[in-house]
Amino acid sequence: MTVRCPACSAAPLARVLDLGRQPAHCSVLWPDEEAALRAPQAEIELSGCPRCGHVYNTAFVPGELEYEIGYDNSLHWSATFRRYAQELADRLVSDFDLHGVDVAEVGCGHAEFLGMLAAAGNRGIGYDPTFRGDAPAGVTVVRDYFRRGTQLGEARLLCARHVLEHVPDPVDFLTSLREAAPEDCAFYLEVPNGGWNFAAPGPWDFIYAHVSYFTEASLTACAQNAGLTVTASGTGFGGQFLWVEAAAQQPGDAPAAAVPPAFETLAEAAARQAEYVRTLDDELGRRARAGGVALWGAGAKGVTLLNTIDRSRRVGLVVDQNPSKWGRHVPGTGHRVDSPAAFEGGVTGTVLCTNPAYVREIEDELRQLGLDATILQA
Repeated sequence: MTVRCPACSAAPLARVLDLGRQPAHCSVLWPDEEAALRAPQAEIELSGCPRCGHVYNTAFVPGELEYEIGYDNSLHWSATFRRYAQELADRLVSDFDLHGVDVAEVGCGHAEFLGMLAAAGNRGIGYDPTFRGDAPAGVTVVRDYFRRGTQLGEARLLCARHVLEHVPDPVDFLTSLREAAPEDCAFYLEVPNGGWNFAAPGPWDFIYAHVSYFTEASLTACAQNAGLTVTASGTGFGGQFLWVEAAAQQPGDAPAAAVPPAFETLAEAAARQAEYVRTLDDELGRRARAGGVALWGAGAKGVTLLNTIDRSRRVGLVVDQNPSKWGRHVPGTGHRVDSPAAFEGGVTGTVLCTNPAYVREIEDELRQLGLDATILQA
């Protein structure tokens, strides 16, 4: 059966990258090493659309993932990410004059961002099955998936941040959001930037939970095919995120100008990443022998790196700022995750960092711990 592009419906797709079996859920850590080693695995076979540049995991099995059980991908433990989120919330409040109105977020996580929007005097409603704890002031969270047929009342802004990449049919999902929102509601959609993912040194962003990798052209196509008109677009968080603002289509709306995809470069980028993995594998062995290696960050990037090049456990220490991860274990490899305070008990020559956005923050944390380790941007 020919697989069509989920963004623009073009066919056929062309094979880009085969990553084999990886942890099905990079954002679920396990209570002990044995359980982590038995964690479910799934295939990642990426193919790209020659029309809009969209990349899609053709091996993805809809309905296979359960987000309710132990899922935690919050980035708000990082001061760097909190600054980004607050600046974005402030911009949206200003641009859309959000004061004393209803705002909604689908896939709100632990509602940190929705709380930032509500802090301007707004009323927030969020939907997420992984939500735990108490909602921020002014926010109500429905601990469930957003269901088709739900109505969002008088919402002035609807956000879906880092949700579309998890959805097998993003056009259908966006259509359900448009149908749920009032006619004058604005939309803010944010996804990982597929162009940045393929330009990055290693393939750490390619995870099973991300069915899709968007280009500006494919995200715009999704919005248009769902009955939305894109009013603005751009990138954020150092180019790692791609966003669009949109509104319900009106009679006479002209389609957005086509954005040329960079599909012809994806295969070459994938080959460069594969070569980088081989180089880093050698470097990791050398540094492990010379003075020890630690990994800072047990998020999706870190979990993917460990499963790609360190199933033999040369990385001696894995730390994360999120207390809910401490004492738990990485799926696929079994590495234990500890607090950054674990550095105080030993000497580590190299600290691996999988995201350039956090290098300065990690340098500051290491300095406060009295360590003079070398940071290796992986």
